[in-house]
Amino acid sequence: MKSTKLMTTSVALAALFALATVARANIIGGSIDMQGSLNLNPASLGTAVSATFNGPATVTQASGAYGNVRTGALVTFYSFGWNPQTPMPFTLWSFKSGLYSYSFNVDSMTVSQSDTRLIISGLATAYIRGPGSPYSNGGSAASWNLTIDNSPDSQSGFLFQFDDPLKPNLVPDGGATGTLLAIALAGLGLLRRKLSA
Repeated sequence: MKSTKLMTTSVALAALFALATVARANIIGGSIDMQGSLNLNPASLGTAVSATFNGPATVTQASGAYGNVRTGALVTFYSFGWNPQTPMPFTLWSFKSGLYSYSFNVDSMTVSQSDTRLIISGLATAYIRGPGSPYSNGGSAASWNLTIDNSPDSQSGFLFQFDDPLKPNLVPDGGATGTLLAIALAGLGLLRRKLSA
């Protein structure tokens, strides 16, 4: 009787462990680049303190978790300031593509500013939500930068880049580890039962 209880407890704990490993969120990996138009306030790169975006930006490159987003997809950027800073976290951009909603919340920013170039970078949280999204359990940490320069081809334009998250791009095992643990614990329970008989 004692062996049966031990085996039942072992199998129940193993099943619980297997479920816990499957429920974890996937990490958003990949990159997405966007281009668009904006107004700086004031207009000089060296003295600007905020940005207002003119209409939607467009996706110019996407990979990894963003691989299904088509080039040319429209993205809404939200105005923000860096002197004083917009209270964080704040949503920098969002868009919908297919069944998924994509958004990007800024958690911190650093500004590098001169008369010829403005680079705003920092840490953020990326989200991909929607029916069937493997990323719906939460966001992923990410690094980002927004570059504006006064070259003729980017006059009043910007380039936004989001690269792989700060965490490694882990591939979830789908519960195989938990299943193997459950089998091992069940085997130990059966072995104990056989030895005590």
